[in-house]
Amino acid sequence: MINSFSEISSSILSERNGFDLNLLFLEHDYSSAACFCGYEDLNYEFKILSGQEYLEFNYNKEIFNGVGKFDYTPFLLPMMQYEEEIGEDKVHAINEAISMTGYLDEVKKYFLLYAYLGTHLCFNRINDKIRKIDMPWHEEVFVFVNEHDCEQLNVFVL
Repeated sequence: MINSFSEISSSILSERNGFDLNLLFLEHDYSSAACFCGYEDLNYEFKILSGQEYLEFNYNKEIFNGVGKFDYTPFLLPMMQYEEEIGEDKVHAINEAISMTGYLDEVKKYFLLYAYLGTHLCFNRINDKIRKIDMPWHEEVFVFVNEHDCEQLNVFVL
């Protein structure tokens, strides 16, 4: 994670000045790796999100998108191995046979929640090191996780 923030720092400091990063997203897209996206929306007021709703903020105030990487594989590996072992056709058949919502998709959500907890613990452990990286930090940076274009969930405040 430290390497990702160093990469973000070097990529954004040369491009934009005069902004404060206060919204940070770890966004994944059907894989076990999440990338970082950052925004400045100083009008954002902290609200705890349940993971069942969308965050309302100004998307036009994007500072960076798709930079760095945080790998969820250690948390998702048992589910990934199970799906690989039974095969895509069986995964699809199980999801359709058990319910309309997709049984294995629901199980996968629990593994993602475990990954999000790991993300929180990682931020908690290295928060001071992250804050020392040369970035235009706002006094509070709200960290969210989500699948691309899906509902967000709070995991930390830097």
